[in-house]
Order: sequence, then C-alpha cells, then structure tokens
Amino acid sequence: MTKRREARVLAKALQAAQLSGAHWGAAGILLAERGLQSALEFVAKCVDNRAAEAQSGADHESKQDEQPT
Repeated sequence: MTKRREARVLAKALQAAQLSGAHWGAAGILLAERGLQSALEFVAKCVDNRAAEAQSGADHESKQDEQPT
C-alpha cells in the first residue's frame, strides 16, 4: 500500500472515531514512524478509552441515583 493510501485509510478511521486534532497529530506521527498498523491500533485504543470513560460515568450516575437524598 502506498503512503498516500495509508494516510487515507488512517484519516477515514480518525473521522469515524470522531477524534480531536491532537489525536490526528499523534496518529500521523505513528503512521510515519511505525506504520499503519500502529496508527490504527492507537485509534482503536482511543475509542476503547472513550467507551470505558463513558461507561464509568454512566455507572457513577447510576449509583448516585440509587442513593437516598
């Protein structure tokens, strides 16, 4: 795969994940230094972290709702 094609694949993954500009920069550096696989693994980890944070927040709100006031 050409570098240009790798960059397009990475850009589509970043767009789908709705990550910030800082994430785009970090993913671009990973693409240049370590290749597409590492960059895509980074995107996947960011998505996993976001999901874990959302779940943690939902769990916290659920526990607060259960406590008597």
